[in-house]
Amino acid sequence: MPETIEQTQAVETPAFKRRYIAAGLLGRMVSSQLRKQSETGHPKNILKVADRVASRMNQSESLSKEVKAKIGEIFKTTSMWHGTGRYQYREGQVTDVLDYIAKNGKLQPQYDALDFTGPMESLSLAKSRMYARSYADMHGKGAAEPERHGSSMFWAWTFLGDIGIETALEGRVWTKEGRQTTREHFSQGGSADWYKKVSKSFMGTMELFRRGSDIEGNYPILFGVREGSFEPAETSRSVGIHELRSQQPLSLDQDITHIEVPRDKVDSTIELLSQYGRNVPVIPIEDCERYVSTLPFTQLVSGNVLS
Repeated sequence: MPETIEQTQAVETPAFKRRYIAAGLLGRMVSSQLRKQSETGHPKNILKVADRVASRMNQSESLSKEVKAKIGEIFKTTSMWHGTGRYQYREGQVTDVLDYIAKNGKLQPQYDALDFTGPMESLSLAKSRMYARSYADMHGKGAAEPERHGSSMFWAWTFLGDIGIETALEGRVWTKEGRQTTREHFSQGGSADWYKKVSKSFMGTMELFRRGSDIEGNYPILFGVREGSFEPAETSRSVGIHELRSQQPLSLDQDITHIEVPRDKVDSTIELLSQYGRNVPVIPIEDCERYVSTLPFTQLVSGNVLS
């Protein structure tokens, strides 16, 4: 696991691979135990062990009382998270995602064919901020984004390890028919082209979380979503364990609690929003990282980001 908030571009040594495989196994264990605890109402001692194991991730630098209180108040009204970036490739051209959202005043569902329930126009919303943040960092420098409480790769492995096992169970991949059906599903769903949103260079999913975007000036953005803002769409179990999908647009003015961007982009983001008459709180990702670094690992996996 990452020991400090300083992230570097990882080198794929055997030790590096073992570290992230361990993160995937830890994420699977914690997530499955959290679901069992939710069903039974009985606390699991193994979750306390996981928190002790992950405790060395904590940052030493703390926030002022005022900033911590401000973030806490905003997080109280936030139930879901959407991670994206300032720019994406669409039809081979660079699109200014934030400008589009600010101008139209909404987060718009996009076509997605990866869910087992079938293709849909939907907006992916993460139950955990850390899950959404790893996706957001993919639009920036990936695992090299500075001042992070665990890199994009660490959190991607933590959640995707759990999702991967649930996908295997859902697709019954231990059978020949199940393996074939699952391969066909992801092939037809365009999983191999997922990287094209942020990079022109071909790379696998985990490499994408490591290397990030090749779009000049791109950076991560997180949107906090207010509770009760949408009616969740039906999804497969493997998607539903860590995400909800909205088939309705989310209003920037009514449904979004706040926007997180890198500290050096806060002023320009506020200026862009004001050009379109939008008034949404904008706070530095780095401050939110310091806030969540004081929380137990299991809370961050579950999505509970209140201290």
